[in-house]
Amino acid sequence: MIVKNLLLSTVLTAAFSLSAVNLVSAADAVKPAQVQSKVVKPSGHKHHAKRDDAYSPAHHAQPAMPEKTETMMIFAEVGEPKQHEAKNTMHHNDNGLDVKIGGKVDIQYGFTNQRNGFQNPSNNDSLRQFENISPQTMSTAGSAYTNQDAMVSNGEITVQAEKSLDTCNKYGLEIGLNTNTSPASSGNTNPASKVFIYTEGNFGRVELGANDGVNKTMSFGATKIAKATGGIDGDYSAWVPYTAVDSANNLLDSVFLTTPALPYSAYNQTKANKITYYTPTYNGFKGGLSYIRDATVQGTLYEALSFKGEGFKNVFEGGMSYENKFNEMSLGLSLNGQIGEARDAYIETVAIPLNKLGAWEVGGKVSYDAFTVAASYGDWNTSGTQKDITAITESAPSRKANFWTAGLSYDYKDQGGMSITYVASETRGVFSAGAYAYISEAANNYFESTNKYEAVSLGGEYKLMPGLMPYAELTGFNYTTDLENVETNKGSVLLAGVKLNF
Repeated sequence: MIVKNLLLSTVLTAAFSLSAVNLVSAADAVKPAQVQSKVVKPSGHKHHAKRDDAYSPAHHAQPAMPEKTETMMIFAEVGEPKQHEAKNTMHHNDNGLDVKIGGKVDIQYGFTNQRNGFQNPSNNDSLRQFENISPQTMSTAGSAYTNQDAMVSNGEITVQAEKSLDTCNKYGLEIGLNTNTSPASSGNTNPASKVFIYTEGNFGRVELGANDGVNKTMSFGATKIAKATGGIDGDYSAWVPYTAVDSANNLLDSVFLTTPALPYSAYNQTKANKITYYTPTYNGFKGGLSYIRDATVQGTLYEALSFKGEGFKNVFEGGMSYENKFNEMSLGLSLNGQIGEARDAYIETVAIPLNKLGAWEVGGKVSYDAFTVAASYGDWNTSGTQKDITAITESAPSRKANFWTAGLSYDYKDQGGMSITYVASETRGVFSAGAYAYISEAANNYFESTNKYEAVSLGGEYKLMPGLMPYAELTGFNYTTDLENVETNKGSVLLAGVKLNF
């Protein structure tokens, strides 16, 4: 019994002594942790931040801390978690922004069926394997060197931050980040697809930055009701990079109007830096106006200072829309337009003045029960065409570019649906970079030619699980022209995949 009591006393004494040491260590632990937090401050410079990093040589050159230091640091981290979390929460509340992170991943398998002369890349900026391949070589080598089917992936992360001042007023930002293991399907290597801030209230909504403008957001048409990847304005076009080639192997892709949109939008400049204002909705009516100083500038100063090719500047795009519901039927109508200046084009060092931007589009949709019918018509007039062509041609034929779309969709109880969409376009005398070489050789034929494009797309999708949606889409396309010695493309693209949104 005496031995047992002696052992118990010894254990208690040792425990008490150890507790005392730990308490002293704990008291000392708070101090070095606080001192370190004062030393490591955001310097505002990347190199400074790197020197202060725990992995920098300067950090490791400090005298080694005794074993006791590790105990103190562990105590400091473990002993104050609630205070640390409270500070983070307070900092978040000071900003007052509710941050939401979302995104999507699209895994897709595609099958293409094109004319042999277009199954292999030619000499342009988006070539895949070879340069300077003649149409004859393309025809024979296409099946051996081109992926007529492939699996691809596409990812995007969206960051939204918003603060509500009251029930009507709020402000925030939105950033769309490209998260792919290669450039985008279009070849775009930009890290983000949109970056803008906004404020909204009784006055309406104002957006500043690189994002879609009024003509993209306020239009109705077949492209807005398409399922799967977007039908006639979906992913299929990325699988068809070549549309026409002449006997001299000059690519004439840009003589066709393949994107059913107004000019600066069709030139893939929808995300140009801009200022946009939307009016409040009144009895179903809404208006909007965007101003783009330079349609070729998207993003930072680096882009603003880079060389500028063809494009539009001082662009104003305006729109009006009406949308309302009548019992089981809903109606939407839109009218949009663009005006602006056009930069000169160049053949070598010779400046070619182009006509100003002036285009318009009208669209509409009607929904009843689960069905929606939509259509649109757009007219570019002479936007971007050469001003004086009488010096090249004896006569000055009319120049134009227009398109129209039509579509029908069916929505199945928010679980998916099907759609069929159609687009047709016609151009004549549209001056474009892809046709420079051809213009210099056969200008008369070019300016008097008519170029047509049409496509029809059938797509379906089904929500298998929340956020998880398999889809399939079949699109047929056809390009025709009356240009001499020019081969045009024709075929179909079958896409199947699964999208996961979070």
